[in-house]
Amino acid sequence: MKRLKLYLLRYKKHYIAGAIFAILTSLASLFTPWILKYVIDDLTKKISYSVIIKYAGYILGISVIEGIFRFFMRKITIGASRQIEYDLRNDYFEHLQQLPLSFYDQNNTGDLMSRGTSDLNAIRMLLGPGIMYSADTITTFIFAFTMMVLISPRLSFISLIPLFFLTIFVTKMGSYLQKSHKLVQEKTSAISQASQEYLSGIKVLKSFVQEDTANEKFYGTSYDYLKANLGVAKIWGAFFPLMFFMSGLSTLIILLFGGKAVVFNEITLGELVAFHGFLSLLVWPMMAIGWVVNLFQAGIASIKRIDHVFNEIPITKHAPVKPEERIFKGKIEFKNLTFTYAGNNTP
Repeated sequence: MKRLKLYLLRYKKHYIAGAIFAILTSLASLFTPWILKYVIDDLTKKISYSVIIKYAGYILGISVIEGIFRFFMRKITIGASRQIEYDLRNDYFEHLQQLPLSFYDQNNTGDLMSRGTSDLNAIRMLLGPGIMYSADTITTFIFAFTMMVLISPRLSFISLIPLFFLTIFVTKMGSYLQKSHKLVQEKTSAISQASQEYLSGIKVLKSFVQEDTANEKFYGTSYDYLKANLGVAKIWGAFFPLMFFMSGLSTLIILLFGGKAVVFNEITLGELVAFHGFLSLLVWPMMAIGWVVNLFQAGIASIKRIDHVFNEIPITKHAPVKPEERIFKGKIEFKNLTFTYAGNNTP
């Protein structure tokens, strides 16, 4: 991330503002479960229909406010990531123009194109949705868990037992994901390289009747790209079902232990509904953890590939080569030559 530090500092005001709106969004989301607590408790008593309408109005107003906060959170944070992508792409292209010819003898054009497109897009996803959902996940978890503890500390810690095992799984999965995403980016570069070479040399291929050979090689490259992506898909194929299982297990714990607490008047029915509402707010952060890990691992793999280019020394920083001074003497003479252009002969 050292490479990106300069760009992050350039847009630090945007990220600070995005973090503020993430906090406000999380705070606004807490009001709906808390209002439901009063609605359920009042429904056990005799209340008028006008009171229910009043509660519904509160929930509607809070939803609108939360939507506004979430809009600005996304607009500011993702907008900043787009600006960084724009700056980084321009710097990448400018740096490429300053590198010596020997660099291009050792690196393929298709690979450099892939680094300037798919890799930069992965970095942008890290700096945009990756950072945004990290902030949203952290703030939502802190605020929602605090409210859960206020209702029932014992039930709060019991319901989060599945999250503990999920955290261990995500930690172990991170290293495998980084290797898998690095392989995917390498195979993406191979696809870009093959496409660029075959299309730019299509006349030569057709002239020497090498279409079948080119197809066979491209199929092999494309199959390697497929296998690399299937490797990532296998990891996620195990991750998301586990996420839903853990979420359902937490709900089961609430029904068993929370229902018992309601029966013995340790908490009210409204508090149990609110508790489940706060736990539901944690479902998306639980799922977002996996997506954020995916974004960070893909982004880190892409940063390493971009660094490979940026770490190359520009030609302006190489030791200047002093041209050898030579003095030539002689003359050039043209005889009996003509030039023809568009049917006109010019002596």
